[in-house]
Amino acid sequence: MPADFAALAATDQAVVDVYVADRRIGQFAAEVAAANVRLLTPQAVAAAIPDLIDRAAVTAMLDQPLSIGAPARCVDRSGCVAKDEPRIVARYDAAAFRLTLALDPRLLVVRGESARYLEDEADPLSAVDTLGVAVAGGGGLGTAYAFRNRLVAGTGPVHLLSDASLSSWDGGRVDTLTAEVDRRDIRLRGGMFYAPGVDLVGRRRIVGVGVATQFDTRADRVALSGTPLIVFLAQRSRVDLYVQGRLVSSQTYDGGNQSLDTSALADGSYPIELRIQEAGGANRVEQRFFTKSAALAPAGRIVFDAQLGFLTRERGAPAGERIAIATGGARGRIGSHVAWDATLMATRTNSVGEGGLSLLTAAAQARVAILASSRGDRGVVAQLTSSGASSLSYSLDLRHVSSVTGSALVTASETNDAVAAQLMRPRADAMQSSYTQLLGSLSYSLPRGQIGLSAFLFGTPARGTTYSFGPSGRWSVFQRDRLQLSLAGQYARTQRGEAVSFGLQLQLLGPRAALTTAIGVQRSGANADDGVSPVIEAAASLHRDDVLGGAVDAGALMQRGARATVLQLTGERRSSLGVAAASLTGRTGAAGSGMQYGLTAQTSFGVTGRGIGVGAQGQNDSLIVVAVAGAPSVTFELLVDDAVRGTVRGGQKLTLAVQPYRRYRVRLRAVAAELIAFDTQTRTVDVFPGSVAALDWTAKAVHAMFGRLVDASGRPIADADITADDAVAATDTNGFFQIQAPAYARLTVRSGAGQTCTARLPGARSATSYIRLGDVLCQH
Repeated sequence: MPADFAALAATDQAVVDVYVADRRIGQFAAEVAAANVRLLTPQAVAAAIPDLIDRAAVTAMLDQPLSIGAPARCVDRSGCVAKDEPRIVARYDAAAFRLTLALDPRLLVVRGESARYLEDEADPLSAVDTLGVAVAGGGGLGTAYAFRNRLVAGTGPVHLLSDASLSSWDGGRVDTLTAEVDRRDIRLRGGMFYAPGVDLVGRRRIVGVGVATQFDTRADRVALSGTPLIVFLAQRSRVDLYVQGRLVSSQTYDGGNQSLDTSALADGSYPIELRIQEAGGANRVEQRFFTKSAALAPAGRIVFDAQLGFLTRERGAPAGERIAIATGGARGRIGSHVAWDATLMATRTNSVGEGGLSLLTAAAQARVAILASSRGDRGVVAQLTSSGASSLSYSLDLRHVSSVTGSALVTASETNDAVAAQLMRPRADAMQSSYTQLLGSLSYSLPRGQIGLSAFLFGTPARGTTYSFGPSGRWSVFQRDRLQLSLAGQYARTQRGEAVSFGLQLQLLGPRAALTTAIGVQRSGANADDGVSPVIEAAASLHRDDVLGGAVDAGALMQRGARATVLQLTGERRSSLGVAAASLTGRTGAAGSGMQYGLTAQTSFGVTGRGIGVGAQGQNDSLIVVAVAGAPSVTFELLVDDAVRGTVRGGQKLTLAVQPYRRYRVRLRAVAAELIAFDTQTRTVDVFPGSVAALDWTAKAVHAMFGRLVDASGRPIADADITADDAVAATDTNGFFQIQAPAYARLTVRSGAGQTCTARLPGARSATSYIRLGDVLCQH
């Protein structure tokens, strides 16, 4: 064999740079031949590769010679995926001593798919109490009042919930009193609470215990409700998500199997387009079908709940045997387009079960469920809803229940929710047994208007049938800037007759005010002898953001018809203390005259180890309290998840009511012409029910100062590092420096020779924010 050929066949040992895709994992010894490379320490190489599913299997593959001459069998979607067994493909650059490994995606875990939970370990005990009051009267009906109190207290995953009320018509009552404990994806509860029930029958309030699947404590709960979008990236890439040609998300991901962030995608079922641009310049496009709904189980998971206890008894009801009840349900998915659900409610006298299937498509979502009971009751529900992706939208909800005995399928709910339940009791009672209900709507959007059709039907064997159906339409005749002239009409056929309204509406919309006038004709279906009568309406609204530290809304309405004239005045004020509203309505006409009024108010209390705070912007079960110390003349915008949620001045506090089970990103932004020193970093806070998260900032007015740093002999101190509170600076070769710091700040100076000294800045001597200091003496 010629000597040159022998040299080519020889194997050399070298230390090579090993890359996985475009990511360097280290330097390792290898034997390099013309057709293959063998790693001498495969265990060490496998240990350096991130996101491996089976490290031992990868070690065994790396222990074999890796071919660097054979072409890899690849598909566009995965980079280099073998069609049979998972494999590792190698590419070697002899000039750069670089070995690049391409791993089959089946060997890698999916990044971003692991469960991430809200932090709950160090939460102190706190409570949020929401108190509301309502008073109404006039018109000869007397005065009615109601107080409502919701208390949520807890520490991290353990919390207590209580809803109580006191009213003039129902006295005092406790609606719920529940203790809950969240354990990762499971929630345990006990006390008096509403247990989920069969869709066609409704929920029941029980005294008992329950266990259920929950994803509230997941930090990725919003994305979890959607179909996982997993893509393999051969190297670091930018992935753009498009829905119907519109960009909704753009993020950069490292190489490997990546679970894309879908939190920005809306609920519904629709196709999406993934446009992937790799760091090396290669581009590809993938099509996926996406489904997102909080009402459905997350893809690949089964959600369940189970409750056991006794039905509650209404106050004043005759004493009798406690009725035991057990309820439970489960939900899941079959692929991307089909979901299933099953629910069971059981008492000693009857057991009711319901099973349903849902179909999810890009055009619509449909669900069909069937109910059956141990005593022979039957029921069905059919639902159809459009996706909203086109000008045509529709919805249909049809329900029918047949009770064999004519009584409630499950012992009728004995609870009643204050005034609403009193008004709706006939229908609520009817829906416990046999009934038929239809709700439907159909609408089509035009360039300058909309036409629609709606229908409602509800019937029981005992009370007959009530219904209403008919078309409606609206057309914009004229629109310019803030002025709009519209034509609107509606017709309805009911069990009492026909109702018709038709008119012309003129609107003038301003940034903080609006005026509306309308003129038309109407006919009520209450009396067959009533003819068409004219009606005139005028309304005005006003909004102001900063009135005595809060926002104010005011409105006035006048409506004159053939039978009556109605005048109404409304007002609402929202501030850091809560919200208050008032309304006054006067009526004159053939049916008589009268005046009615209504007053409502609501506020929140936050209780922590620091004390008690009163008031919050908004109403919810968790609070974020932001306090800014110093700089009383400066206003700061409070940004939560990069959205402005309010303003706070130095020396003040701002309390926000926020939704629990969320991770919020909070930061401040100064609204000031002068220089302000404060922490501009974003802070992350996790809140649970009853959480009162306190975030403190300190703000100081600073000045831009320019001077020369000198020692005791007057010589400049060159090339020195300067620190003062949170500010840093340095001197140049002549001792000059510039720094942004508050007046009288203490400078700590370290020279290049290692010597240190301190200096004190003077007070502000200029009306401007820029101050010339001259020589500044630094003393040892």
